[in-house]
Amino acid sequence: MNEIVIKSKVNSTVILDVKINWEKFESFRGDGILISTPSGSTAYSHSLWGSVIHPTIEAMQVIEKASINNSVFRTLNQSLVLPKNQQLMLDFPEPDDNIIVGINGKWYSLNKIKAMKIFVADEKFNFARYRTFPFWKRE
Repeated sequence: MNEIVIKSKVNSTVILDVKINWEKFESFRGDGILISTPSGSTAYSHSLWGSVIHPTIEAMQVIEKASINNSVFRTLNQSLVLPKNQQLMLDFPEPDDNIIVGINGKWYSLNKIKAMKIFVADEKFNFARYRTFPFWKRE
């Protein structure tokens, strides 16, 4: 609902190919990747210099954590916002046992991961609030 974090469970870099709708966008090497929803864009995503996305926009934001740029790995080094109709594919060139995935703060260790597909779901959440407040108003 808020964010997905992909990183190494040991202090090593994550290497993966980022694809949008099955087309290669970039080769990534760095501390990890964070994908946030609009509701998650004001938390961890924002602390990594991601944009705040209005909650009415159906999108996901991809943010690189400490990317490495050299002659082999050329990353965007900025956040990328994808609309609902786009799919994000993360391909791991070599199956990796050191990857952990955090989903809303709950961590999972993945073995021999080869790829992940991430997209904006059709299902919606309704939030129950004890008081209403405008999105842009801070208290």
